[in-house]
Amino acid sequence: MTGLSAATIRRYLQLFVNQGLLEKSGTTKNTIYSLIFRS
Repeated sequence: MTGLSAATIRRYLQLFVNQGLLEKSGTTKNTIYSLIFRS
């Protein structure tokens, strides 16, 4: 994904975690990527 940098990924991660949509687990990265690919 050329349009997203590591900082952008971290921002999405922080936003989702803050909203309580994601649990801090081994599947967090996969969930983040899935959400980004869907959007």
